[in-house]
Amino acid sequence: QVDKAIEILETLPDAQLARREFGGNFLGFSTIVKALAEADRMEKAREVANKISNECEKSKALLTLSEVLIKAHRLDEALEIVETIPEGTKKSEVLFILSEALAKAHLTDKALEVAERILYEEGKSKALCVISETLAIAGDIDKAIELIKITSKAPVQEKYKALGAILDASQKVEDLDRVASHAKTLSRQTYRELLFMDLFRRFVKIGHIDKALEVSRDTFDSSYLFKMSKKLAAIGKIKEAKEI
Repeated sequence: QVDKAIEILETLPDAQLARREFGGNFLGFSTIVKALAEADRMEKAREVANKISNECEKSKALLTLSEVLIKAHRLDEALEIVETIPEGTKKSEVLFILSEALAKAHLTDKALEVAERILYEEGKSKALCVISETLAIAGDIDKAIELIKITSKAPVQEKYKALGAILDASQKVEDLDRVASHAKTLSRQTYRELLFMDLFRRFVKIGHIDKALEVSRDTFDSSYLFKMSKKLAAIGKIKEAKEI
């Protein structure tokens, strides 16, 4: 049926293709490319995509093909196709998806290379947060924190997730200090307080009560402050509990 659809589409002018709709779905080469790709007929999908004379529709078809390849974990092929597409917002969106997939496959150097090519700053920062989180889980705390420094445009929840992963993986006091420093920069109080509470618990657990008290001074939510004081009282630190 797909091959028959291709034959029919090839007889129609581009202008007519662009106007044809059925059930809200675009009836054109982009749809065919997606169907071929999902049927694992990648070579035919690329062949059909490259036949499209309208550059906008051609780019859309190639982006669709690259997204299917990413979902199939064929990341090198996806990158090869994305590189042939002119720059634009949609391309940056696919580069983000590709960077995220590469990071989750522990190909962090390639993920960073792809992230650097994302044009819009929020998308680039978001991709760097995902890579930072992956590095933290893999135990590379220094590199994870280095990336966090250049994610000022990232959505706050993405930065929070990355910092949470770094905190969970941190074994040294100095690493926890660095997380605390970055936690203060989060634009949303809710996320700041959650990280401060986790930091407080970690400092108490490893016996650094002075550090725990420092974290409490950056906490303004009364429910968290109550929990902090209660935890200190439970381990006999009555004076410090009263200070909170």
